[in-house]
Amino acid sequence: MIVYPKAKPIDNTYSSLSEIVTYVVRHAGVDNSESEEITALIRVCANWAEEHCNQPLFERNPACTLDCIADGQFAMQQVNSIVNVSYQPEYGADWISLNSEDYSLTGSVLVFSNEAKSLSPVYQVKITVNAGWTTINMPPSLQHRLAMFVLQLYDNRSTLDENLLSAILRDYMIITV
Repeated sequence: MIVYPKAKPIDNTYSSLSEIVTYVVRHAGVDNSESEEITALIRVCANWAEEHCNQPLFERNPACTLDCIADGQFAMQQVNSIVNVSYQPEYGADWISLNSEDYSLTGSVLVFSNEAKSLSPVYQVKITVNAGWTTINMPPSLQHRLAMFVLQLYDNRSTLDENLLSAILRDYMIITV
């Protein structure tokens, strides 16, 4: 069972990382001379948030490896496209890429053609996707939560309450059971 996060809209939207930095600088009550530190905190926050939420939040190309060619749903909220699907016919063999006609993506569901499903032998399948949001198409509630997270990191540099940070990102966690 996969439980998907819920999102709540807010008024603030940011079109770039620099706007998030500006927001955080303004609300943290610091001057722009510390914006490099804020940018570094945003990167730390983003890495922690992605690991904690178990999905890419910022656009990147993660890959997953399976032991067969089968239809399935990605446990990610924002799958933009399939970059590549390739397979190894046997251990140690070269990877063979499938043609884009051999698979399709609808939402976060990957469906293979009957021809692809009948390939034999298949030792491993590697699927590389483009997933996550850019700062332009990221849900405003997630942008706001990341800004809140960065403010918490900035305000509490010596002591960090991970329970509070988990609560901030709770609605964006992917939970697999």
